[in-house]
Amino acid sequence: MNTATSTEHQALQSTAEIVTAYQRGLRDLPREHGFEPLAVDGDMPRDLQGTLYLNGPGLFSLFGRPYQHWFDGDGAMTAVKFGGQVSGAVRLVQSRQLKQERAAGRQLYTSGSTLAPQWHRRLGVRMKNVANTKPLLWNERLFALYEAALPTEMDPATLETLGETDEGGLVKGFFCAHFHEVPSRRAFYNFSIQRGRQNMLHLYEMPAGGAMRRMGSVPLPKSSAMIHDFIVTANHLVFFVPPIRFNLMPMLLGTKAPLQAMQWRGAQEGTTVIVVPIDAPQDYKRFEVEPFFQYHFMNAHEQGGEIVVDFIRVMDFETAFNSHNKEERGGNAATLGRLYRAVVQPQQGTVRMEQRWDQPCEFPQVAPRIQAASQRFGYVLTAKEGQPQTAVAKVDFETGQVETTGLGANRFPGEAVFVPRADAANEDDGYLLAMAYDGEVDRSFIAVMNARDLGRGAVARAWFDHHIPRPLHGSWSGA
Repeated sequence: MNTATSTEHQALQSTAEIVTAYQRGLRDLPREHGFEPLAVDGDMPRDLQGTLYLNGPGLFSLFGRPYQHWFDGDGAMTAVKFGGQVSGAVRLVQSRQLKQERAAGRQLYTSGSTLAPQWHRRLGVRMKNVANTKPLLWNERLFALYEAALPTEMDPATLETLGETDEGGLVKGFFCAHFHEVPSRRAFYNFSIQRGRQNMLHLYEMPAGGAMRRMGSVPLPKSSAMIHDFIVTANHLVFFVPPIRFNLMPMLLGTKAPLQAMQWRGAQEGTTVIVVPIDAPQDYKRFEVEPFFQYHFMNAHEQGGEIVVDFIRVMDFETAFNSHNKEERGGNAATLGRLYRAVVQPQQGTVRMEQRWDQPCEFPQVAPRIQAASQRFGYVLTAKEGQPQTAVAKVDFETGQVETTGLGANRFPGEAVFVPRADAANEDDGYLLAMAYDGEVDRSFIAVMNARDLGRGAVARAWFDHHIPRPLHGSWSGA
């Protein structure tokens, strides 16, 4: 694919300078607050009306003891209201475990890469629900999701933490942070993993205006320690289960944190593909192919008897996986993924792979109305080799063109959330909203970009008066 760039790309700097500026933003949230007016520069679109919710780590240490990786940070939820005066709020997720730790005056729980300080509290892996990954807006309710725990409900108006929920006993095990919508069915879909002698994949439908239901369950292979994301089509749920297994004894004895106890089994096993019909979950297909690893999916659609899946493949698993075992704030935050297309043939039990873009990228998105159908455009964060993400890219799957834009020197965007125009006639009629950190002034802002003219860069920015640690994912509410 050919790439066109905008004038707002990073100035020429060394990788070390860029990484240092990026890491400066990975510090504790300096203050919590309700909705306050944000300073706006540029031309804020008048038809942009609604609320952007962003979820990510907010605290990186507790009582002077740093977490081993920024992914372990206690969650923060940010909300930015558009329409008239732009205003923003941010609050820490007050999880049950964080409240207990603050009452005790010390860390008590193990998280992904961080062991509890007391040896007896490490036994049996009592995991902390850091609620720091992705906001779910469903039936006027807001949840902070984390893949190793239950959903944490929050008040969408005040960002007050309401607490964990298993939806009346429906949710078994750990609820995934990466839900997906099928617009034609007016429903979200998600899964949970229940671990035991036989690991089970539980499937959920969350219809608009209706109650959650558990659709069914699928047995998982032994090597299923990490299923970070999945994808949907109009009629199927699709899972790529990479061959990762827990080294159980060190984890149970508390000598290794869960992420440190994971082992890549690519030399012995393949990736398991699971295809589940939404209307007949019991008729799932499960087969094994050559091993590969991925974090995030962009989209999927059906094409005859095949399923076309676009996703970010991580080519060097060991490098990606080892990053969980070191503090990114003291290391090189490189972008390792590449955009791939997989053509899944469930009846034949095969997958064909094709690389669609050769540049480092992550955090894929499509326009909401095109989810579970064939898209022309996809959006990702991109980076230069060996560097953190510094630009937003628009990939045209039809022409092969890629258009990118940066936000300026030492400005680092997070996931770009697509917001369609109310009267959208084309797939890319809308805006891309991304929280960005400015390492020069140590403040964060929401960049508003026109998806149809991405090369123009940000048309408007809404500034907080402080920095907000990098969010991981976002969701938009047009209500």
